[in-house]
Amino acid sequence: MRKWWVGLALGLSFSGCSGSSDGGSSAPTPPEECETFIDDYCGRVAACVIQNNEDPGATQAQEETSCADAAKANLPCEKAVAVGTTYNSCITEVKAIACSAVTAAEQSGNVAALVPTDCDQVIKLLE
Repeated sequence: MRKWWVGLALGLSFSGCSGSSDGGSSAPTPPEECETFIDDYCGRVAACVIQNNEDPGATQAQEETSCADAAKANLPCEKAVAVGTTYNSCITEVKAIACSAVTAAEQSGNVAALVPTDCDQVIKLLE
C-alpha cells in the first residue's frame, strides 16, 4: 500500500466551528457526509493507483482502506457538525479526479493538490 496516503490525508482540509447540527431531517448527517467524502475520495484515488499500476500487488480494497485510515486519523468524522455550501460540487469533483493527476501528485510529492478547491474546508468540525 502507498505510504503517501498519510501525506494525502494531511491535504484534506476541514474547519472548526461551534454549535451542532439540526437533528430533525432524513438527510444524511454531517458525520455521514464526512464518511461519504472520505469513501468517494479514497475510492477514486485508489482506483487510479490500481489503474496506473503504481502499487503492484496491492488491491483496490487495500488502497482504499489505507487511504481511509489515514484520512480518518486527520479528519474525525464523528466530530462533523456541518458541511459547507460547496459539499455537492466537492463530491462531484472528487469523483472526477484524473488518474494522471494522481500520478503527477505522487511524483511531485504534492498530494494535497489532489483535493479539489470546492473541498477546501467543506467539512465543519466541532471545536
